[in-house]
Amino acid sequence: MEINDENIGKYLKDGKDEAFEYVYRNYYPFMCKFAMTILRDFDAAKDVSQSTIFKMWKSRESIKTDQSIKAYLIKAVKNNSLNYLRSTGKASDREALYEDSKDGPQTPDYFAKSELLAVVNKVLDGESEERSEIFRLRKFGGYSTKEVAEKLNINEKKVHYNMGVIMEKMAEVLKNYLTLAMIFFVELF
Repeated sequence: MEINDENIGKYLKDGKDEAFEYVYRNYYPFMCKFAMTILRDFDAAKDVSQSTIFKMWKSRESIKTDQSIKAYLIKAVKNNSLNYLRSTGKASDREALYEDSKDGPQTPDYFAKSELLAVVNKVLDGESEERSEIFRLRKFGGYSTKEVAEKLNINEKKVHYNMGVIMEKMAEVLKNYLTLAMIFFVELF
């Protein structure tokens, strides 16, 4: 059974465990990044993304097999993130900021960034768990070098070293995505 983006809806609807794993492996990092744009909280973004996948799995019978799973997940993460903000009383400022954003999921820039993020996540998947976590905390989580070192209970020099190694690899892989990389990394840094 070859699961891909075109047939994932059918396999989800059929309740195939491999389909759940495919969604988690291929879309979870993207979902976390998208949730971060709304929540501005790394832990909350991870929780909302995981919850979204589990809710999708529970209601898999209602999935339309002709619908893009990525579009479905974008909409679900957006709604679940906004619901999270409302339930925690943090909705007013961030929700308004998100709703007014010109760079929402319907724009070409958004999809260009999501494609680039997929490439970045592929690089991170090839790294050690610690190195990936350092990068994710530093660049996606908004933590300073000192905060990452404290959170992971490591030396700041180790954070710098690992960031340097990953950034070199990113530069090599992303050289074919120069325009996209410039857009994406300008916003990250």
